[in-house]
Amino acid sequence: MVNFYTQKYLDGLKKKKKLHLLVIITIMSIMLITNVIMIINFAGYPYGSGKRVPFTVTSCIITVVLTFFSGVYYEIMYVPVKNHYAKVVEVLTGKKDKSNVSILRFNYDELDKLGVKFRSFDALTWSDIQNDYVERTIIYDCDFSVNFNENQMVDVVTCGNVLLSYEVKE
Repeated sequence: MVNFYTQKYLDGLKKKKKLHLLVIITIMSIMLITNVIMIINFAGYPYGSGKRVPFTVTSCIITVVLTFFSGVYYEIMYVPVKNHYAKVVEVLTGKKDKSNVSILRFNYDELDKLGVKFRSFDALTWSDIQNDYVERTIIYDCDFSVNFNENQMVDVVTCGNVLLSYEVKE
């Protein structure tokens, strides 16, 4: 049985998420400390002094640059990792369904669900409710690859439609 989401994978995602959050907190701390220093220096000069202008300009430039960088970093680096971690936790703690499917076709287009990239394949599986074979779309994480082909019988474990593990039947 090939398992996609293991505890080691989850721990790696958690570590990555904490690292990105630490970078954002560090950037914001640098910005706060710099602005406090600038305000203290700014307050040390009398009103109308020409020496206050460089502190004001420097403080504004640092604030704008660091705010822009932290916002971009947050959206590009932290949010996808956070969403991926939440999705993996949801999948690992959710109700799992084991079924035997026949692979019909692969869809190599990437699907984006909450910032997590998935690929999918269509499979034919038995439905107890309809008492008939139904076509089902199963998605799997783009970080992983599947080692089965079309028209093969595969035992799959899913949570919702997300593939957790599989075993190819011979």
